[in-house]
Amino acid sequence: MAPYQRMKLRLVFREPGDWLFHCHIIEHEELGMMATIRIG
Repeated sequence: MAPYQRMKLRLVFREPGDWLFHCHIIEHEELGMMATIRIG
């Protein structure tokens, strides 16, 4: 994806809790491509 592009994802979580969403490229994680998704 190009910078500032957006995309929609549809995910299915079978268990509640905090899930980590991230890029596996370390430099990308440091630039903000990592987040916690909380499922209640």
